[in-house]
Amino acid sequence: MAAAIAAFAWPAGPASPFPEAPPWEAAGDEGCTQCHFDGPPIRSSDALAIVGLPSRVTPSGRYPLTVRLADERALRVGFLLTAKHGDEPAGTFSAEDARVDVAGAQARSTEAGSTPVAPGLAEWRVIWHAPDAIVAPIELELWTNAGNDDRSPFGDTVHVKRFEVGTAQSVDGQSGSPRTTE
Repeated sequence: MAAAIAAFAWPAGPASPFPEAPPWEAAGDEGCTQCHFDGPPIRSSDALAIVGLPSRVTPSGRYPLTVRLADERALRVGFLLTAKHGDEPAGTFSAEDARVDVAGAQARSTEAGSTPVAPGLAEWRVIWHAPDAIVAPIELELWTNAGNDDRSPFGDTVHVKRFEVGTAQSVDGQSGSPRTTE
């Protein structure tokens, strides 16, 4: 029903509700499906990775990360990444180039970062600065959109995945890659 109403209300011609970047408040809840609602998101998507994310973090640690989306249908791409422990922000992000915009514990793609780096592959580089004090496992929530480049909310594929990391001091028998929480 919502798609039918949106189709009626959607402007003719190539337009985009957020041509520069996804809105910050799209994180959590419905994520990218708030604007790209042709189908449900692919949860715990194997198409998503955060390269460089350790299984354990050190308070105040600095972690260069590559956010990766591998989807052969992607002609126009975008992402929104949030770091949190519980409902609180966890650390801060900084951008390495104009393909990424940051605000505290969130990072997102920009218009400059909306083109795949290779057919079916999108990558964005960020630096995550872990919080000074880590009181709980940290969750990084990653939403991406593999768009068909018609700049409408239809025909796109939304992916979402959550990654959980512990502290370097924690002892729980886990090692290797960060765990997914979905």
